Parts: sequence; structure tokens; C-alpha cells
Amino acid sequence: MTNFPNYLTFDNVDLAYSNFLKTLMSIVDSLAPFKEKRIKGRTQEWFDGEISELIAIRNQQYKRFKKTLLHVDKEIFKETKYKIIKLIKSKKKIYFENKLKENIGKPKELWKALKSLGLPSKNASSSNICLKDKNGNMNFENSTNADTFKNFFENLANDLLLKLPKAPNIFTLARTFSYYKTLGISDKKFELSHISEEKMRKYLSNLSPNKASGIDNLSARFLKDGANVLALPISQLCNLSIDLSTFPQDCKVAKLSPQYKKGSRTEAKNFRPISLLPILSKLIEKTIHDQVQNHCTEHNIFFAFQSGFRGKHSTDTCLTYLHDKILKGFDEGLLTGMIAIDLQKAFDTIDHEILLSKMPLFGFSSNTIQWFRSYLSNRTFHVSLSSYMSSAGKLVCGVPQGSILGPLLFLLYINDMPQAVDSDLFLYADDSGLAFQHKNINEINQKLNKDFHNLCLWFVDNKLSIHFGEDKTKCILFGSKRKIKNAGKLEISFNNIEIKQYSSLTYLGCILDDTMSGEAMATKTIKKINSKLKFLHRKNDFLTPDLRRLLCNALIQPHFDYVCSSWFPNLTQKLKQKLQITQNKCIRFCLQLPSRTRLSFQHHKKINWLPIKERVEQSILSHVFKSLNDSSPVYMKDLFKTAPQSHISTRQANFRLIQPLRKTNMGLNTISYLGPSLWNKLPENIKQSSSLNIFKHKVKEHFLEILQK
Repeated sequence: MTNFPNYLTFDNVDLAYSNFLKTLMSIVDSLAPFKEKRIKGRTQEWFDGEISELIAIRNQQYKRFKKTLLHVDKEIFKETKYKIIKLIKSKKKIYFENKLKENIGKPKELWKALKSLGLPSKNASSSNICLKDKNGNMNFENSTNADTFKNFFENLANDLLLKLPKAPNIFTLARTFSYYKTLGISDKKFELSHISEEKMRKYLSNLSPNKASGIDNLSARFLKDGANVLALPISQLCNLSIDLSTFPQDCKVAKLSPQYKKGSRTEAKNFRPISLLPILSKLIEKTIHDQVQNHCTEHNIFFAFQSGFRGKHSTDTCLTYLHDKILKGFDEGLLTGMIAIDLQKAFDTIDHEILLSKMPLFGFSSNTIQWFRSYLSNRTFHVSLSSYMSSAGKLVCGVPQGSILGPLLFLLYINDMPQAVDSDLFLYADDSGLAFQHKNINEINQKLNKDFHNLCLWFVDNKLSIHFGEDKTKCILFGSKRKIKNAGKLEISFNNIEIKQYSSLTYLGCILDDTMSGEAMATKTIKKINSKLKFLHRKNDFLTPDLRRLLCNALIQPHFDYVCSSWFPNLTQKLKQKLQITQNKCIRFCLQLPSRTRLSFQHHKKINWLPIKERVEQSILSHVFKSLNDSSPVYMKDLFKTAPQSHISTRQANFRLIQPLRKTNMGLNTISYLGPSLWNKLPENIKQSSSLNIFKHKVKEHFLEILQK
């Protein structure tokens, strides 16, 4: 085995990285040399020699029939043809059955198998792309199209920046410093530190062997398999990078693959760039990411209502809290005005100098800031189409797509956004929601217009662009039917651009209607489930009982579960019944029961599924459990208050919640009311579960026992 030098003795990180990569690739080439193999594109994996032989016989029989035109030869040909059809069906069934069984615990491979079976996919193949040139002519050449994509992606951010108005310079660095000083953040100090060989070994061992390689073609499998040998030299490379405050130049080159989004397939703007960076680049980034993330979490640097790219946070927690706040407003007779703000290419238009200038405010040392300056500068990319690679394009702004540090840097960049507003601000990465509650529509209009105006100025100062066109940025007024009818309309605008008011809008994948009835979300859920169930029915011949249940859990249950604790309680009984009927269809499919079979407790027990109502209650209780066990965002903890010890015994104090006062049905359907109501009825042994999975299991058993009685 080749010995790697001690890279900490090098004084140039690029030379050290180049030496490591050259040495490693020579070892890889000797052990597993790269070979090209021609594969027939149309050959299916289930297509074998037996089918091929039978097809050859069929073709000979067909030639004989065409020559003789005898009825007997025609019948022989038809018999063989039907035999082939039957054999292909049998082979396909066996192949897919085995493929699905093999990948029960491998979600990525399971989805591949399902797509090969015909499961609809939004991500169509981009291998055969044809784009229009400047003259409107169609071009099928991969070389030309790759360069067209390169030019488009390279100029995209710059084109947006040129459209921005002149910066008002209101939200200056000094003002941002004052904002952070009031939060007690600016005096926290942070310096990058070395990573140990043991920790790097852990990173390497956790690598997915199927992770796509970057432009250097170094496979993650070799790094994972060689973790014990490679942990030391790679940790030395990372530590050298930290010591010299320099990121290796070869790690800054990305390979972009265009992926179709929507609209015309002949325009580059309708494709998104999927960025692939070298695996070694991501290992160095992971080292830095974990340290910065720990610093920001430990010192509460992140905005409390930022739910994107953070542990314990999710779209579910963000939407659950938002639903609760709006419904509590209903209960108090308040209207809620909200603006859902859409940013254009937010990650791609981050200004590097602005980002670097904000880093001292988080306590980053000069050496740490210099490392990030090196990381962001001189980045390039190549567009890959089939076997062709475009010329190099430059990335002069934005955080690197497909990187580990990119999302974290974006959160730090927009972290001071709340200084621009007094209204409630809800963030999930670049998805922003601005909300204000009051009984008077005029007060809401005044407040939201003021804060939206300030927010737009903050965006301009930070070189970010709001998407005003195509109904991207919208507003909505929440309230009871009577209040909305008498209130008038929201009148929100900026620079004479009016923000259109809608009776419903989609925020983070959940449909919010102005009366919070949940009807649109329930209808969407039922439609999606029925579509997936039809697909599974068509492929029923390939599925065993275990696979049917597995696929229903993978394809269908997530639609039932998504933010269900928020939108389900407000549904009418008719819609709740429709959802239960939809679940019943799934149970009959899994258990292969006739369509008219009346379901009982035994059927739910057999498939180990709770009915919809109890499943939603389990979800609500899970939110409570996570909140009480420090596994949810700080804002979720505000929804559930433990009873004072003076009211009950000390032993039970941590396991009983205060039941808040609510006056209306909408108030009774808030999670802050339903949570304590359900929690306080649970047996103590369930409340004291040691983990969330154990808690969910015990709650399910508890509900099934109640149903049985």
C-alpha cells in the first residue's frame, strides 16, 4: 500500500490536495481500473436468453407464414406470439417482485424500481435535450446546448442584480451590528479548530457508497471502503486548509446537470442546475459546517422562527405553529393578514462581500472569515450533457449549489431580516411569511404595508429580488366567513406594484384557505392518494402482501400525515368521513379484500394502522412529547405549558399540561388546546417513554385497545 505524506508539513493546500488525489487515484486505478462497456439501451433487466430464443423462433414462423399463407402456419405463429407475451409477463413479475423485496430497506433503490414499473415522476430525463438558439432554431447538438446552459446559468444571477433599484443603504452594517448587539450575539467568539482522525473516520464510514461523484470522478465507495487508511491523510488535508485559511481550488469546480422543471423544454430557463461537487470537497465542508452549526446553536444566533435546515425544525413545525396562531386569532375575534413572499434565485444571488462583512457580527475570527473568503472565491462550473462537458463558467455570487455549507451560509445571510419588521415573520429558508393580527382591517393594511415596504428595502440592500410576477408573492386575509365578508380587502403594494389577494394559497406545500376550513388540503390529499392507489392496483400482480403494505406506507401514508394535526380538526364530518373511506380503500388493497367489505377493528389491528382520527391524535401527541423532551423548536414549546407544582403532586408535575381557555370551535381545534386535552388523558407510563418511537408505539397500542373495547 502506498504511504501518504504528512500533509500538515505542506505550505500549499492546493499542492497537498493534488498530491493526495493523484496518489489515491493511482491506487484506485490499480485495484479497479476504469473500463468502458457498451450497454444496449433498450435491453430490460428481465429480458433473458429464453425470451430471446422464443422471439427468434416466432420470427422464423412469421416468415414461413408470409411465404406459405397457410392457416396452420398462421396458428403456429400466433401460438408462439402469445407464449412470448405470457413469458414476458411472468419474467417481469418475478423480476419486479424480487427487486422490490431486495430494496425494502433501501428507499432510493425502491423508488427506482417503482419508477421502472411506471410510477409517475416529475423529474423527466434530460439526456435528449434540444434548445432554441437566439434565432429560434432548434438545436440538438449536446456540445452547443451545454454551452447554452453554461451561459444562461452564468448570467442568471447577474441579470437579476442589474434589475434591482439603487440600494437605499438603510440597513447598513452598523444598523445590523446594533440589532445583533441588542440580542447579545455580537460578543460571541468563534475560531475554526482541527478535526481528529477518529471523527474523519466516522464521516467516511457514514458516506453513502452510491453518492454521485464530482468532476474528479472519485467514487464515494472507495473513500468509504478505505476509511481506516484514508481518515488520517484526509483529516490532515482538512486541518491544513484550516491552518492556511485556504480552500483547495480543485474543490471549487462543480459539474452541473440540467434538470427539467416545467414549461417549454426548449428554453434553458425551464431547467434547474443540479450541482455535483467532489466528495473530498464535501468532507472538508462537513468539518467546517459542524463547527459553525454548533456555535450558532449554542449561542442562539439563528432567528427563532427560521425553520429551514435546522435540527428539530421542519415545515411541519412551522405550519403547525402558524395554524395555531391564526386559529387563536379566530378565537379572540381577530383577523390575520399574511403575505407569502417569493424570492427569485435567492441562493444564487447572495453577495459574497455582504456575507463576509456580516461574519464578525457572529463572532467569527479573522482567520475563519479568510477561510470563507477563500471558499467562496474563484468558483467555476462545467455543464455536463451526456458525454459532453461545456467550457468553464464563473460563479461570482451566490452560495455553491449542492454544497454542505451553502444552506448554512444562506441562513446566516438572511438572519438579520427580522430587524426590518415588527410583524410576525415566519421563515423556511427563502420562503417567507409576514403576518399581523388585529380586529380592524385598516390597522392590518397599515402595519403590513409598512413592514412589507421595509422588508423590500432590506432585500434591495442585501441584493435579493422579490418575485412579483406570475402571482408568486401573494396575500391572504384569514378570519371567519362573517368577519371576512364585512372586513373589506387587503391593500398591499410596493412601488405601485399591488400584491394580489387570494382566498387560498399554498405555503410550504400546505393549502391555507381564508376560513381555515382545511377543505382544499383534504381534497388535494384524497386526490393524490387515489392516484397512487390506482397505480398500485395496476401493478398488483407484482406485489406480495408485505410489499403492498410497505408501498402503501411509502407512497400513501405521508399524504395523510403531512401537517394533519393542523388542517384535519377543522374539517366537516363529511370530509373526515371521505378521508376515512380513502384509508379504507388502502386497507382493502393491502389485505386483498373485496371492495364492499365492511372493515372492523380486526382489520386495523392486522395491518397495524390506526383510523384517521386516531392517527391525527397520535400526531398531535407526538408534537407534545417532542416539545416536553427538548426535541422541537423553541416556538413549539410555547404552545404547551406544564401545570404548576402547587396544583398537583411533584411526581406528576412534568406530565400534566395546563388546558388553555378557548371560546369557539376554532379555538377548540388549535393544537395548543387539543394537545393538553389528549396528553392529560394518557396513562403515565406512556408519557414517560424513553424515546419518540417507543412513545408512538405505546400510543398506537393504547388507541387500538380503546377501539377494541
